[in-house]
Amino acid sequence: MYSYSRYYLKCFFITCLAIFELVSNVKAQGLFLENKGRLPDFVQYTYKFDNGMTYYTDYGYSVLLRDAKGLDSLWEHFHKHKSLQHDFILNQHRLDIKLIGMQPTDILAQYPSMTYYNFYKENGVRANNIKAFHQITYKNCLPGIDWLIQSNSLAIKQTYIVKPYANPNLLQFEYAYSEGLNIENGRLIIHTSVGQVVEDKPIAYQFDGKDTQWIVCEFKLDKIKGIVSFNLGAYDENRILIIDPILVFSTYSGSQGDNFGFTATYDSKSHLYAGGIVDGGTGTNSGPFPVTPGAFQTVYSGGQGLSPANLPCDIGINKYDSAGTTLLYSTYLGGSRDEYPHSLVVDNQDNLLVMGTCYSPDFPMDTTGFDLSFNGQTDIFIVKLSEDGSQMLGSTFMGGADFDGLNTRSLRYNYSDDFRGDIVVDSKDNIYVASTTYSTDFPILNAFQNSRASVQDGCVFSLYSNLDSLRFSTFIGGNKDDAMYSIRIYNDTFILIGGGTASNAMSFSVNGNKNAFSGGRSDGFLAKMDIFGNLIASSYFGTNTYDQIYFLDLDASGQVYAAGQTEGSLTRTPGTYGKDNTSQFIIRFSPNIAVLNMVTTFGNRTLDPELSPSAFLVDKCENIYFSGWGSPITDGVLHSLTTKNLPVTSDALQSSTDEADFYLLILGKNAKKLMFATYFGGNRTEDHVDGGTSRFDKKGVVYQSVCSSCPDPGNHYDDFPTSSNAPFKLNLSPRCSNASFKIDFQINFEVNA
Repeated sequence: MYSYSRYYLKCFFITCLAIFELVSNVKAQGLFLENKGRLPDFVQYTYKFDNGMTYYTDYGYSVLLRDAKGLDSLWEHFHKHKSLQHDFILNQHRLDIKLIGMQPTDILAQYPSMTYYNFYKENGVRANNIKAFHQITYKNCLPGIDWLIQSNSLAIKQTYIVKPYANPNLLQFEYAYSEGLNIENGRLIIHTSVGQVVEDKPIAYQFDGKDTQWIVCEFKLDKIKGIVSFNLGAYDENRILIIDPILVFSTYSGSQGDNFGFTATYDSKSHLYAGGIVDGGTGTNSGPFPVTPGAFQTVYSGGQGLSPANLPCDIGINKYDSAGTTLLYSTYLGGSRDEYPHSLVVDNQDNLLVMGTCYSPDFPMDTTGFDLSFNGQTDIFIVKLSEDGSQMLGSTFMGGADFDGLNTRSLRYNYSDDFRGDIVVDSKDNIYVASTTYSTDFPILNAFQNSRASVQDGCVFSLYSNLDSLRFSTFIGGNKDDAMYSIRIYNDTFILIGGGTASNAMSFSVNGNKNAFSGGRSDGFLAKMDIFGNLIASSYFGTNTYDQIYFLDLDASGQVYAAGQTEGSLTRTPGTYGKDNTSQFIIRFSPNIAVLNMVTTFGNRTLDPELSPSAFLVDKCENIYFSGWGSPITDGVLHSLTTKNLPVTSDALQSSTDEADFYLLILGKNAKKLMFATYFGGNRTEDHVDGGTSRFDKKGVVYQSVCSSCPDPGNHYDDFPTSSNAPFKLNLSPRCSNASFKIDFQINFEVNA
């Protein structure tokens, strides 16, 4: 992430994406390499892409473009013949982009790669230990303006930071040696003899502490002089502005009935899926959900307002495009009573899997499901919907004669802990679920625990991809309450599950880091199984007060990370970011969960959790991401949460809080440093989640569902920050709306290492 002094906070920025198109778009795939004597002194850094090179100089940059077809022909010929059998002509084109009036400046190189490069020059002379970087910055290239250039997986991203009272009209570029410039659909097209360079439509925005204020921004082209600049709308010079990351979108659900946010996920195209419950009936707080033509279920089926949600409801699912400008589909899902979505995930074909709890015997079922008959008080359900939301591709009940899927006893610590649980798939689309059961007759197969040990046990089970048969199913519990909240798969080889337990006698707690209960209200618990459901190892984790594990993830080497809450005092690993005796923990175990090798806690309150975890990730470079909410919403007996006085970084999307918002945090490898932290939420109502899991993707983008803008009596609110092009900028419900947001944390160069 970027770090700036306070002076930078009152500024605005313009972002452009340059894509080199030689026949077709080419992925920028290099690093910024220092010159160090390889080239003439006026070149400071170079950047290589598929069919050319970019040279960054004291006054702008030059691009050398090679004809892609000719280059392919040359390499194909050389590959076949091991030498060139005839003369080849390789067409090339030089393009110079000069920032007019640019002040001589040193370029600040940032985010070094661990890789060094060595080059041979003329006469066998070497240029050794050439450093490479993921970002370079021209500091004060114009009065009051910085120019950031960053490599990501698709293109070169350029950002112009205009400080307070600086003049953005100074940003003028001359494109020398082009064969023509024009603007198409907001994009700048630079024509050359061997292809095109395309600069994507620029964006500009500011942030006022509550919402992103998008500034009208367009390319302006003086064709006679060949100069490109920006047309900007009105902006506030005194406003705190966002430099990074990017809020991709934030939107209400469009429901006209009371609508609680539960769970969210993503697919291979970076679409966002939001799941919640909606009252689509005829009561005071009822109204239609924005179902789309051709959706699987377009009619509300009913609801009775049963405990624990106490809202007459069906499930409502919205799917948004990656930019958050379009609702791709919206559907109800439910029967004549109440149901709740706990977790969403897509399979390898981008079909959506929904796992939750239902009260409805007539909940929609496929004819080939494992169990087509409702079993008792509540059942767990799993449904597979097609990519376009029009068809049910499979479904099944899973349960016994009692309550299944609801965590309503002693482990219910935060508001909405009733609806924890998780669903994931492996590479063959086999389905794995972690949840909770009260039923002695819960379906069991190939189990390491065949019978329920107490009133409430955890359960873990797996189904084949078409949901027609069970692979394995087991209880997991001891002599008191147990619940499983999170499940992850490592390379189709092992399964990790995590949750909470009040049991002081887990007879199968073996081979792990801690085989004895620590005491108090509860401990965290995690277990490692093979993909056939056989237990390999398990462990307690905690203090002598209260502890629970809510989320797990794994790094590339199979180390197991967990995030949760504690009321006890944990000993932090030396050198980690955090604060002693705070109550949100992140820990790491060895792959066999026998060694606890990292512990940190963060927050502000002492021995008193303030955040309910809602999403968690460890990326490819072992950066750690956390999303949670802190609102004092309770039902009178649960723990009260808050986002008061939590630390934020200078580039936060939202640096202030009404003490009832979401809090998002990124820690670097080994939790050594805080890379980013921000609040996100409305300024008048208590933002929270009513249950379920949201997710980060492995690129470090969060997909979060929110229960937003719930009013006090007699009022209506639209206070949740929404993006300018959101499908639903306003809360159309008389009460709550399932808001959704997607934030790209823009550390792709680390994630894609």
